[in-house]
Order: sequence, then structure tokens, then C-alpha cells
Amino acid sequence: MSRAYGPTVLDDLAASPDPYPVYAAWRAAGTHRYGDGRWIVARPDNVAAVLGDAGSLVGCPRTGDHRLDAARAVMARWSDGPDHGRRRAVAVDALATLDPADLGRRAEARSERLLAATMGPFDVMPVARRVPVTVLARALGFADPDACARAAGTVASVLAPLRAEPGPLDHAADALAELLAGAPVTTAAPPTQADQAPDDIERRLNLVALLHQALDATAGLVASAVLLAQRTPGPHDATALVRAAVVSDPPVQHTVRVAGAAQRVGSVTVAQGDRLVVLLAAAATDPSGTGGIEAPAFGHGPHRCPGQAAAEALAAGVVAAVLRFGARCEPGVPVVYERRANLRIPASLLLHRPP
Repeated sequence: MSRAYGPTVLDDLAASPDPYPVYAAWRAAGTHRYGDGRWIVARPDNVAAVLGDAGSLVGCPRTGDHRLDAARAVMARWSDGPDHGRRRAVAVDALATLDPADLGRRAEARSERLLAATMGPFDVMPVARRVPVTVLARALGFADPDACARAAGTVASVLAPLRAEPGPLDHAADALAELLAGAPVTTAAPPTQADQAPDDIERRLNLVALLHQALDATAGLVASAVLLAQRTPGPHDATALVRAAVVSDPPVQHTVRVAGAAQRVGSVTVAQGDRLVVLLAAAATDPSGTGGIEAPAFGHGPHRCPGQAAAEALAAGVVAAVLRFGARCEPGVPVVYERRANLRIPASLLLHRPP
């Protein structure tokens, strides 16, 4: 079943003022071919089926820089099978040592200091990008967390670039080396089999990946929660706003899988090698329910994001600081989103303090 959509509509949808009517239409259509041959997967039950299938592969896109590509290839986010399980465990174990409530308090205090130092209107987005990754880097034991936050932004400009505008590869590779140098050397009990143990570089790369994944997605979550507060009467609770934003306007709008074998998705059969665009935001906003997925914005199945509690706490800390200032968006000024394929992040979010 094919749909005659323009070739760039899908990849620009996250940056549109309101992508959700299109997602609703695609849910109603069921799993179907996009104009360029990709499959659109939007219904919650189909999203759950694809993400829960071990035969749905994440693949590993290339940047063109061998240092960045070699590093990305051993990060859990872009791994499959046993390699993925071993690498994901690095992140899971590291996050298990953290107290989300403490992360939230630290994010709130740091955000408040930054906002208090500004005069007049302020842009939420630099704070939303800087604070969560800095607080997380400090909690994980990275040396010089502020420098790590800057380096993580440089790496993200290549690994998760603006559409057709990636950052300089050499700068990103240097920033990755800086992050690796600052990452803590981890120790763990020896495994029962030698091949189950990640080596030190693999451990450190997967800690670096936590910073990369926390950077843009958490900033987008802060923005969605702040905008939700603007649209709804107060008083507001920052944690409740963040959890509502995860459902109503999630920062990660879709993820991509490649069929490792022919598989049935809803009423269609996709062939081995076919690419599936799995619309997390469409599943999250389905009024009939999320098909048993706890929080579609954080994924499902083997690759479900292990950092939900930390991300929500960090975002809520920033949001709480913003709310304390009582600032408001300027009426009638539209929010312009960055041109990302799958991330919904405002380019800026200017708030005005009350007189």
C-alpha cells in the first residue's frame, strides 16, 4: 500500500509547527509504504512489534570520519545482538548508581544560577542544552563536566546533525577524544566468560554515549514541558509537566529499523533489508492508548532507553527553575524548530520576565 507523500515531508515533519495531524492520518492508514520506499509504522501495536523484534536491526550510519565511525560502531545505540546487550549494560550499570532526585536538585540549582545572571528576556534553550549534560557528566565522574558538555555538543553536531548541515568532522573527532580522556575508568567484577566483558575503551565510549543521548533529547523535553506550561493554566508542577510532555509532544519523534528478515507488521509483510520508520510520537499521542508500551518516546524492546528516570529528573530540574521566574512567551510569536529528521527541538525559546 503506497502513499503519494513528497520526498522530504517525513524528514522535515519533526520541525513543523504541528506534526500530530499527519501522525494521526498515518496511524489510521496502518503500516504502509512511503513515497521513497521506506515503511511508515505508526500504530502503537505495530510500533511495539517492530521494536520488540530482535530481527529489527538498528544499523550504524557513517559520518565519513573513520575515528567517529569506529567509535559509533561500539556504542550500544548503534549495535545489535550480543554486542548490544554487553554495551547497553555499561549504561544501565552506570545509571543505576545515580539518584534521579539528586540529579533534579542539581539541575534546578544550576539552572537557577544561570537564569538569575541574565537580564530581561532569556532563551531557555542554551540552559536546557548545557545544564542536564553537565550535571550528568559530573554525576558519572567525568573530569571537567563543563568542558564535557561543550565537547558533547560538538560530537552531536555530527552524530545527530541538522539536516544537511553536519558539523566539522575533524572538530567532532577531537571533541570525542576529549570526552574519552575525561571519562572515568570503570571497574567491574570479572565475567564468567572473557568475551562478555567490554574493554575499557568500549566502557568509556558507552559512558560518552550517555552524554550524547542526554544532550538534545533532554533539551527538547525541557522545551516541550515549558511550552505545555504556557498553554495550560497554573500552578504547575515541573515533574508532572515533563511527564505530560513525554506523551503530548515528545522530543524523539521517530527511530529507524532495518528488517533483518522478512517480517509481518500489521497487515503487511516487509522484506529483508527494508527500512522502517517507527513513529514513536504517533504511538505516544494515540488517544486510544499506547499498545502496552510504557512510554513510546523512550522506545521499547531491547533498545529501550535506560535513562528515562534520569532524563525526566534532569528536565524537571531545569523546568522548575524556569517556572520560578514566571516568564512567558511573547504572544503570537511562533516557535521555530531546528531542522532535524527525528528530533523536535526549538531553535530558541525566548521568555519574557513579568514587569
